[in-house]
Amino acid sequence: MASRREDRLSALLTIAIGTALAAGSLYLSRIADQAPGLAPSADPGDRPESFAESVMVNRTRKDGTPAFLLTAERLDYFRGDDSTVLERPVLVSLDTDRPTVSVRARTGRSGTGGSDILLTGGVLLDREADGKDARMTIETEEAQILPDDDIARSDRPVVVRIGADVLTGTGMEFNNRTRILTVDRQVRATFLPAPRTP
Repeated sequence: MASRREDRLSALLTIAIGTALAAGSLYLSRIADQAPGLAPSADPGDRPESFAESVMVNRTRKDGTPAFLLTAERLDYFRGDDSTVLERPVLVSLDTDRPTVSVRARTGRSGTGGSDILLTGGVLLDREADGKDARMTIETEEAQILPDDDIARSDRPVVVRIGADVLTGTGMEFNNRTRILTVDRQVRATFLPAPRTP
């Protein structure tokens, strides 16, 4: 009889402890929800569904030829708007018929399929020199990259360096296929004379 009584007391004690823990968890959860800066967003699209670190993605064109290599320190995927946020992204062209072009920035965001990438913060486009053209760099704070079209464009102030020459302005578009760079407005240029040959 005594053992049954002890079993009942033990069961009641277990239930009481479980109930207390559940109530405490609920209380702490409600406090966390009300605390400033800790309340969860009403929009699940504000939180990444998945992430990856030390990312390396090799993208090809529709015909299977290499297009570019994308690396980033971190990638966050948001299912709400099917977008991807990148930390320290670097895109490097893989076209062997043209000089290598790399573009880097502090952050980037791409939409569905990665056909349109918006880079922000310290954007630097660097095209290597070849036998035809000198090295070219473009610096700006924001740029839109269209990888499938080999186009980079910006509506922000830009600083362009081609060899020793410097060009500044606002707004630009660089087409890597045609090697044509256009600067839209407020253009100023400093050209250094070519070195004399003896």
